[in-house]
Amino acid sequence: MDNPQKAQFFAAADAMLAAGRNPEPEFLLDQCRLNDIAEAEELLSEWRKGLGNRLGTPRSPIAGEVPESVQAMMARLWQAAVDEATDRANLIQQIRVQPEEAQAKACDDALRESRGEISELEKRYGELERRFEALQDRASAREKEIESLKQDLSQERNEHQRTAQMHANVCQELAQLQKTHQDAQKVFEQRLKDEKRYSLEAIAKAEVDTRHYRNALDKLRDESGRAEADLSRQLSGVESQLGKRDAKIDTLTTQLKLTSDELGRLKSEDVQQNKEQAQLSSQLLAERNKVKRLEKQVLEGEQARDKVAARLEALTAESSKREQQLRSQLQSSEDQLQKSQSSLATMEKRIAALEEENRRLKNRA
Repeated sequence: MDNPQKAQFFAAADAMLAAGRNPEPEFLLDQCRLNDIAEAEELLSEWRKGLGNRLGTPRSPIAGEVPESVQAMMARLWQAAVDEATDRANLIQQIRVQPEEAQAKACDDALRESRGEISELEKRYGELERRFEALQDRASAREKEIESLKQDLSQERNEHQRTAQMHANVCQELAQLQKTHQDAQKVFEQRLKDEKRYSLEAIAKAEVDTRHYRNALDKLRDESGRAEADLSRQLSGVESQLGKRDAKIDTLTTQLKLTSDELGRLKSEDVQQNKEQAQLSSQLLAERNKVKRLEKQVLEGEQARDKVAARLEALTAESSKREQQLRSQLQSSEDQLQKSQSSLATMEKRIAALEEENRRLKNRA
């Protein structure tokens, strides 16, 4: 028999079985247009033998949702049902060839066995349904728990991301503050160095100027002392000369008086005395002019001494004023240095507070 006709016969038998009818050789003989009944029975026997293999184990639509133990049990149940159907088909085939009484007895026995097996299978099926429902409930509960855990996990992830973002922002701000602090510290140190250098230069310059002015003052004092000593010596010499001149003038005046007294007595010597008197008058005038010149020199010496004293006082006042200015500049530099140190201490406290806040954020993360 060719394969297409055999496949047609098997398809017809499967259709009858699916319709709930027992495949009969007579019906299949007419439907498949076979030659004789023996050939139909032979094909039907072959169909019954391969029925279990052709049906196979059905794929469960919920294989991914049911545990493997339940799937294995369902597979065994299906295989038992297939075996039972095969046995029944074989039994029906055997009953056809047995006598009627034996057939009735066999049918009763088969019916009782079938009922017992059906009741047992129903019990097992009910138990499997209950277990399946319990497993479905547990699976739904697990799914709800998984959903809640997923939500909690997403919330934790969001919180972690926010914390990480806050930490990154704080780290960035801290880095900027540290950079600003370093820049400010560098600028402050540079300015402090410049101020110190300028102050030291100014102090050194002031010290040099002070030494110069002190040296000049000492020189002026020495010069004024020497000039004063010279003027004192000159004044004392002039005074002694004036004393001598006064004494000489007194002497000459006395002599003139004596000469005038003797003029009456010495009329004979009038011409000679007049000459002598003229000479004495000229000498007296010369001496008076010399005394005037000496007095003028003394006056000029006193004026020079006054000028030197005034210049000395001006230099002393200027030196004290310069020293006061340098002290005020030094005091302002010290005040500015103290302000800079206080601002630096404030900035260090702020940086310490930011570092403490960063450590707290890291501990929280």
